[in-house]
Amino acid sequence: MLDLDALFRAYLKERQDAGEILALDDELQDVYRRWLDTPSDALRGVKPGQLFARSDPDALIEAFLSYHVAGLPVPEPMLDAIGDSRACESALRDIALGCFEGASPEARLTAMELLTQSGSAYALPVLLKALEAPNDDDASDLATDLLAGRGSTVLEELLAALPHASPSTADRICGLLADMPPDERIFSCLLQRFAVEGADVGFIASLLRRYGDDRARPALEASLEQGRAKRYADFVALKDAVETFGGTVTAEPQFPDDPDFERANGKA
Repeated sequence: MLDLDALFRAYLKERQDAGEILALDDELQDVYRRWLDTPSDALRGVKPGQLFARSDPDALIEAFLSYHVAGLPVPEPMLDAIGDSRACESALRDIALGCFEGASPEARLTAMELLTQSGSAYALPVLLKALEAPNDDDASDLATDLLAGRGSTVLEELLAALPHASPSTADRICGLLADMPPDERIFSCLLQRFAVEGADVGFIASLLRRYGDDRARPALEASLEQGRAKRYADFVALKDAVETFGGTVTAEPQFPDDPDFERANGKA
């Protein structure tokens, strides 16, 4: 299996030994781009950047999976070729959804990124599905990050997904909504999530604070009065949100055996 990274390292050493590269940190990306566009003896005169340009889509996907299985970095030109090929999209979708035989967890993450970067129509459904990925925090975390990068363009889809989401996924969706421009539906969703029995009140309080609508203050104050903060960290988040919106919190409940409370009060 071809290790393009090793070929580039060898090329880099040759250039360094010849004194052609002096400020490596500054020039590395330029050197890499030149190498991609330079015919390579090791590749029988083919430019590394063009190595996979005309490859069969099925062969590309097979090689992509093989690199992951072998624990080798997938060559950047291969990733570019796959991302540029519409014929690879359906396979990438299946890999990203975890239903492609032989695909590793790492391949799944890379497939999610490629679909997103290429602007594939499959990207949004895949990311929404990955938010709910059972026992796969890496996929859920990456989906959250990639959806965050799309901003308010995914507002309608997130609002539609929220009523059917599990508690952990609902929190992820609310975290994404809280960073979007003001919308009455977002505020309503955050308040509704905050009111759910058993909700992570500290986390949702921090989202309401981040969203910045001071109409949340009465609900936050009521939660403090009702003793919904079961941990010291929850109390702090509620207190910070109330004070951000102009309120005052004077009473501080006790949280015996809570390490955060003990540290804050010099008992740890």
